[in-house]
Amino acid sequence: MKITESKLSLLMNSFKVRSKDLAEYLHVDSSLISKWKNNKRNLSNKSNYPESIAEYFLNLDKIYDYTFIKNLIHQNYPKANVEDMKELKNYFQKWILESRTLSQKPSKNYSKNQNEYSTTFTVYRKNEGRRKAVLDFLDLAISMPENQEILLLSQENMTWLIEDKNFFNEWDKKLYKLIQKNHKIQIIHTIDRETTKIAETIEKWLNLHMLGGLKSYYYPKYQDTIINHTLFIIKNTCAITGVSKSTEQKEIDCTYFFNDLHTVKNFQNTFFTIKEICNPLIINQDIKKSEELIKKLLNLLNEPDNEYHYSDIPQFTTMDKNDLIQILIENSVKKDKTLKILNIFDQYNEIHKNKNIKTKYLYNLKYKNILYEDLSLLCEKEIYVKKDLFKKHIKNTLKKRNKNCEIGFIYEKSKKNFGANCIIKQNHKIIAYSNKNKPIITSNTEPTITQAFEFHFNEIWNSIPSMYKKDLNLCKIENILKK
Repeated sequence: MKITESKLSLLMNSFKVRSKDLAEYLHVDSSLISKWKNNKRNLSNKSNYPESIAEYFLNLDKIYDYTFIKNLIHQNYPKANVEDMKELKNYFQKWILESRTLSQKPSKNYSKNQNEYSTTFTVYRKNEGRRKAVLDFLDLAISMPENQEILLLSQENMTWLIEDKNFFNEWDKKLYKLIQKNHKIQIIHTIDRETTKIAETIEKWLNLHMLGGLKSYYYPKYQDTIINHTLFIIKNTCAITGVSKSTEQKEIDCTYFFNDLHTVKNFQNTFFTIKEICNPLIINQDIKKSEELIKKLLNLLNEPDNEYHYSDIPQFTTMDKNDLIQILIENSVKKDKTLKILNIFDQYNEIHKNKNIKTKYLYNLKYKNILYEDLSLLCEKEIYVKKDLFKKHIKNTLKKRNKNCEIGFIYEKSKKNFGANCIIKQNHKIIAYSNKNKPIITSNTEPTITQAFEFHFNEIWNSIPSMYKKDLNLCKIENILKK
């Protein structure tokens, strides 16, 4: 059945306005109001009546903090700033004029009582529905102006995210687009999950941290919850929510998509209440403070526990000192920075010379140019190395192998990979870094997260065949590089 109720009729019925009252305010005959109300005559945008009608109903809604009209505009124009009165009035007038009939049947249960209100929302069924809801959510966020706040929290099983590879690729691309549009993402992780699940989460999110614009927190308490929640929010715009009985429930029952302002704000308050008792998971550090980070790193490496080092190419600390000096000269590095880098080199090698520390180095030889990211960070410019010096570095690195120092190269077809250069100190901290105009980042020392990193890199290490670890020599590496 076609809905023919006019927008003016909705307003008058919602605010219980008689035709006579509105006619007196507009100084027109009440019969004209009846014609507008019953769609027998259109309002003209060339007259002052649309503006006057907008002002009339805004005045009526003022004592309720413009609740009705804000929700009305928010649902029809998600990008409108309903907190700006001038913009609210302009959009309200636009809504009145755009069509004389409603596109959907309005709720008849809307109440001016501040303790109750009715709203509409969309329900998505099962995992496929959750994916559709999330894509709609991300597309809306991408379409909006820069600097939107995106809030994410999920305790539910993430099967819906990873079981469909095409969807996961779309999810990944759209998250990058959000960052590129300078949207700010805040995400709360829970640590009451299996180590494998935490490791998967780290792998999926760490690359986005490198781009900036993403802040991660973790809920520091372990809890056995009967009901697990999901909250995805575009601040003051829309919210996705869902609940499931346990993290083992792989099929989502329902996902709810709200876009009325009051419900969205209620979910926002819930998110920020949880965030208040959370700790930072990963802390972004300005690249200009790299020296401060190096001091922390050297102190950390001095601890007697085992280490993992993961990077695309070997760190400059494993090369011959004379070769390092030559590289710095060829890249026109200033004297003061050269001295600082050589000092770091000496301290690092002294630590590993005197300490009985078991260290595993993992190198992922997938690259086009030989860019030394650790040197680039310290020099604050890109440092490239010629192939002959790089080969000497590889050869020198292989010489360092002993009972406490193992080296593995991730071969071309390995399924295990990681998106950042990392140094993991067992039971202490993880430091991750990358160049390409991305910030240095450091991980929190929360034990469960640290263990998850160790678990993840153990898996990578165990996936590397022996020929790319114990039996590796320079000739084999050169063959890898030619592939």
